[in-house]
Order: sequence, then structure tokens, then C-alpha cells
Amino acid sequence: HSCLCFVLLIAVQAVTTRSEYEERQIEKLRNDVVQAHEIIQNLLESNRYLRSKLREVSQPSGDFGQTEYGGADSSTDNLRINGYDEDADDNNELIYGLPFENESGTRNIVIELGSNNGDWIRSFLTSHRDYWPIIVEPQPIYRDLLREIAMEFRGAYLQKAAWISDTNLTFYGHTDAGGMGSSLFSDSIYRHGYCNGSLQCNTSFGESYQVEAFDVVAYLMRMLRPSDMVVLRMDMEGAEYEVARRLVGCGGACRLVDVWEMEGHAMYSPRNHRLRPVDGVLPWLVRACGVRMSVYQYYKADPKLVEARRGARPDGALGANSCSALDACPEVGRCDGIGED
Repeated sequence: HSCLCFVLLIAVQAVTTRSEYEERQIEKLRNDVVQAHEIIQNLLESNRYLRSKLREVSQPSGDFGQTEYGGADSSTDNLRINGYDEDADDNNELIYGLPFENESGTRNIVIELGSNNGDWIRSFLTSHRDYWPIIVEPQPIYRDLLREIAMEFRGAYLQKAAWISDTNLTFYGHTDAGGMGSSLFSDSIYRHGYCNGSLQCNTSFGESYQVEAFDVVAYLMRMLRPSDMVVLRMDMEGAEYEVARRLVGCGGACRLVDVWEMEGHAMYSPRNHRLRPVDGVLPWLVRACGVRMSVYQYYKADPKLVEARRGARPDGALGANSCSALDACPEVGRCDGIGED
């Protein structure tokens, strides 16, 4: 019996020792996880700091297209709330609130160029209430609706066409299907309306009128700070290519934009067909400086475009086999551009 008791005692000690060893291992594992989490957090903060510094030193000198860009201070410091003024109805640039800093000292700003009826920007702001909006749309039919959104979320609304210079331009709209596809291009397939998705319209719903256009890149370079968290969305029915070219060319994209979403409309206007490869190249290009960009395109989903493609030569502008940049995008939905391999 004494021998059996001794064996049991040894076994209990072994179990107890193993249990204590396991406890120490588990505690060590917990500490390792906590330490790893702290390291990751420090890396993220360091990356954000380095990205901010990179933006500061990448400020271009001189001018670009005879327009002075950048500066140490943001002109939002001089903004004045004017949306409630008596003459607000006659003003094409209305401010209902000022951008604010969060606890970390960062301003979150979302910009939509081509807001149409405001569905996207309202949806975004409903789930991201810590963002200050800049809403840009030239169509007068949406003025009251977009003013309401800007007022609700205390942001800025510009009833202007986003462009690469301050000027007046002819806008080609229509009264069909809510003005879908209205643009600055007279040869757009939407020039006479949606027409139930048919390329040929039995009745033209088209209309044209003058709109105030502005150099949106100069505007953003004045308004934004390198430390801002900026989400940029472009739905400009073909005008996005000239604006994107200017934004990248002057250094603004890499210096100021964090997330960039763009709808590609190269195939909606014959004069823009040659720009189709940009849809695949642009995300790849700005990825190098840390901009997260996606291009959304519906070339094979839009019934008017599908009808237009039926009569196009396979090796023509509507073809998709002559350029690897074209193959990078499926022509329906999201495209992240050319891969790294």
C-alpha cells in the first residue's frame, strides 16, 4: 500500500507540475500576443506618420498649367458658413459646416465629384458620420436635394462642373431616367436620353445649357492637408480622365488622397475611346505611392453600350484584346488595375 501511495503521489506531482508548466506557457503566449499587437499598432502609426511626411516632402514646386498649387495652410481655415445667408439661393458654393479634427488630430473628408441625386454620398455619410463632405454636381434639378444633404451633414455643396480650369461649359443633359449619363460631351450615347436602354431614341429628351466649371484640382490642393484622411469618388461621365490626369500630374493624388474610387466612362463617348486603357493603368500607377484605388466600369452591362458594341470591329476602339491594361479589367464592376506580376 505504501508503494502504491508513493506512485500516486509521484503521479499527482507530475500532473501538477505539467499543469503549472502549461499555465506558464499559456501566460507566455498571452504576453506574446499582447506584445505582437502593440508592435502592429506601432507599425501602423509609424506608417501613417511616414506617409504624412512623404506627402509633405512631395509637395511640387512652381506651378502646373499656370495654376499655383499647395501651400502650408489649408484654405478651409478661412471658410465661412454661408448656406443660411439670404443670398444663398444665388450662390453656387454653399458651406453648412466646417471640417473638424478627430481625437487623433486628423480630419476625415469625403469628396464626390458628380453626385447626381446624392444617393452615394448620403449612403456613405449615414455610415461614416465622422466625415466632412464636399458635394459637387452641376445639374440644377438636384440643387435642393444636394443642399439638404450638405445641410444635414454640415458640409459643402458646389453646383459646378468639376473640370481642369475655371470657365463656363456647355452641359448636355436630358430629362429621361433622372438625367442618367448627362455629361459635358455632346457625342455621349446618353445625349438624347436613356430611351429604355436603346441606342436609338424615337424621341429626344436632350437639353443643353451653360454651367459654371472650376479647376477642382486647384480647389482640392488648397482645401486639403497632407494629414487629412481623404476619400475621393469620381462619377463624371467621361470628364474623370482629364481631372485624374491633372490630379496625378501635379502630385495631388499621392500627396492628398487615401482612397480613390472612380467610374470609368471611356466607352460612352467616341472621343474618349482611346482612354480605355487608363482604367487599368491608373490604379496600378497610384498604388506605388499608397493610394488605394478602384475603377468601376459597366461597359458590358449597360444595354446602350452592348448595342453599340455589336456593330464595332473586334480590333477597333471597343475591342479588348489589344492591350494588357484592358485585360486587367473585366468591364463589369470593380477593377483594381494591372497586377504586380
